[in-house]
Amino acid sequence: MKGLSDRIKNVVAKLLEKNPRELNDGDWLRGALGADSAEIVEILCAIEKEFGVSLAQGAEGMVSTVGDLQRLVSDRLADAA
Repeated sequence: MKGLSDRIKNVVAKLLEKNPRELNDGDWLRGALGADSAEIVEILCAIEKEFGVSLAQGAEGMVSTVGDLQRLVSDRLADAA
């Protein structure tokens, strides 16, 4: 099973048409990766589906980087355990 980081990078890369191996935890979704607000919402929805978690309403305001996505999902998975 792929690690959390790899799975999140794959989701982001697929939706933003990037190479997942080139994504870094510190990459800004809006800046370095060029995501707009709608794409960030799409990413969050895809992550909810991928991990079977429900992210908080307004989660798009809580994430700026790939690493933020990882922390958010990790927290939600821990809450669900």
